[in-house]
Amino acid sequence: MLLTARGPPAVVDVVESVGSGSFTPTSSRSRPASVAESLHSNTVPPDGYSQNAALSLLRNEKVVASSNGITVSICLAEPVLFLEGFDRNDADSRKTSILRGILRMKLSKSAKIKKICLNFKGVGQTNWPEGLPPKKNQLHEQHIIMNHTWMLFNAQLPAAEYSHGADHMKLKVPMVSTRELAASTIELLAKSGSTTSLAKLPKEARGLSLQSTYSRSFGKGETHHGGHSVASRGYKLFQPGEYWYNFELPISSRYSESINSTAGWVKYTLEATIERSGAFRPNLLGHREVPFIRTPAEGSLEHVEPIAISRTWEDQLHYDIIISGKSFPLGGQVPIAFKLTPLAKVALHRIKVIVTESTQVVANNKAHHRLDATKKVLLFEKRADAQSTSTFPGSVCRVTAGGGVAYDSRREAAEGIEYVNRRSTNLMGDLEGSFEAGPTEMEFDVQLPSCAELKKKDTSHALHFDTTHEQLIVNHWIKIVLRLSKLDERDPTKRRHFEISIDSPFHIMSCLATQSN
Repeated sequence: MLLTARGPPAVVDVVESVGSGSFTPTSSRSRPASVAESLHSNTVPPDGYSQNAALSLLRNEKVVASSNGITVSICLAEPVLFLEGFDRNDADSRKTSILRGILRMKLSKSAKIKKICLNFKGVGQTNWPEGLPPKKNQLHEQHIIMNHTWMLFNAQLPAAEYSHGADHMKLKVPMVSTRELAASTIELLAKSGSTTSLAKLPKEARGLSLQSTYSRSFGKGETHHGGHSVASRGYKLFQPGEYWYNFELPISSRYSESINSTAGWVKYTLEATIERSGAFRPNLLGHREVPFIRTPAEGSLEHVEPIAISRTWEDQLHYDIIISGKSFPLGGQVPIAFKLTPLAKVALHRIKVIVTESTQVVANNKAHHRLDATKKVLLFEKRADAQSTSTFPGSVCRVTAGGGVAYDSRREAAEGIEYVNRRSTNLMGDLEGSFEAGPTEMEFDVQLPSCAELKKKDTSHALHFDTTHEQLIVNHWIKIVLRLSKLDERDPTKRRHFEISIDSPFHIMSCLATQSN
C-alpha cells in the first residue's frame, strides 16, 4: 500500500448536528518517528512505497507555498474524490472514499522549524442577495461541514528530540560543524538503539563523542550531548533535503459534493502550515482544493435503466419515447428514441428537448428557504422543414424508419445525415397523399453543455449538476415538447394546433463523473 499506517488512531472529537447533517471531526496529535528517517543521502523509500506509485503521486503534485529556501507541495493519490449515491440517507448505498496523499517539504538550506501541520476543512456558503430573513442585514451564511487536522511535527513534543516525524527523508550532504556532527551521531545511535562500536565512526566524531561521555549530569533543559533540548529551544533544525509526510482520512459519501453556483458554494480544502522560528522568518501557508464529485451508487441502474413513455393522444397519435438512462454527465449526450404511429391525419411539426433547473436554498437550520426562478435551457429542436438546431454542438438526429424520407436517402438519414424537404410540414411524412404511411422512428443524441461551455460569460445557458447538500439543492427535469395539429372538426379547411409536453426527473452529474474516471 502506498501510504503507511500511523500507529494508534487519533483521538477524534465529534460534533454532529442531526438537523443539518453536518459532521465536524477535529484531531490534533503527534506522530511516531518514521522508520525511514535517515541522515544518509541515498535513503531508500520505506516499505509500502514503490517507484511507480511514488511517481504517480508526484504527477498529482501541486506546489502550495514557497519562501526562503522552503518549498511545500501536496501530492494526492486521487486528485478527485467520488461520493456514491444521490440519496445521502440511503444506508445501502453509503460507502467511504479515502483522501490520501503526501505533504512534501523541500529545503534548499537548513531551517529552524517549530511546527508542521495539515488541515482539511469543508466549508459551505449560501447567498442571499435580498438579505437573510428576518432582519435581512446578512447577505451570506457560512457553515462548517467538516474539520480535521494532522499534527505532522511539533517541537514541543518529546518525539521531536530524535525524529522529524517524516515517513520518508532524502537529505543532501550537509556542511555541519564538529559539534553538530557529534550531536547528530549520538542522536542517531540513541534513536536506533545500535551498539555499533565507536571505532567505526569518523575520527573527529569519535573524539567528540568520547568527550561527551565524561559528564553524566545535565542542566535543566539540556540533552545528553550537552545542548539544549528541542522543546526548550522551541524548534528543531531541519537539514537540506526532502521530507515526506503521509496522510489519509476516510470520507463518508453522506458529505456534500463540491458546489459552485450563483446561489452558493461548497469547497473542501487542504491547508498546509509550516511554523518557523525567528523574528524575520515568516510562516508558510498554502492551500489545495480537493473536488468531491457525486456519482450513482455502485450497482445502481441510473446509467442503463431507461425512462419509457407510451401514450395515445386523442385517438390521433400513439407515441413511444425512450430516454436511455436516468443520469448523464455534463458534456455527455442524452440518447432519445421516438416511435410515432399516426392513427389519423395528424401532423407533427416540430420536437423540442428542454432541460429545466430548479434551485432551493435553505438557511438558519431550515427555518428559512427560498426557491430561485426556474431556468429553462433549450437543448435541441427538430422542425419538419429545416435542419435540426442544437444549443451545444454535437447533437445528432437519425431517422431509421418513415419520416417521409426519400428512398435514395434512407441510408444516409439512418446514419445521421439529415434529409430535409423544405415543402414538408410534417415530420411523419405526407399522410394526406401517401397510402403507405406507417410508423416513424427517430433517434436523437442530445448534447449537454461541457465544462468549457459553462465557463463562458453567458450564464443563460449554464447548467449546474445535481446536488444533495441540505442547504443548497439543485435538481433537473427533462421536457420533450411535441407540436401537433389536426383537422378542425367544425371547419375541415383549418387545422387546430396543440402541444404535448412530457416531463421526467433525471440527474445531471459533473463532467468528471464519467466511466473513464
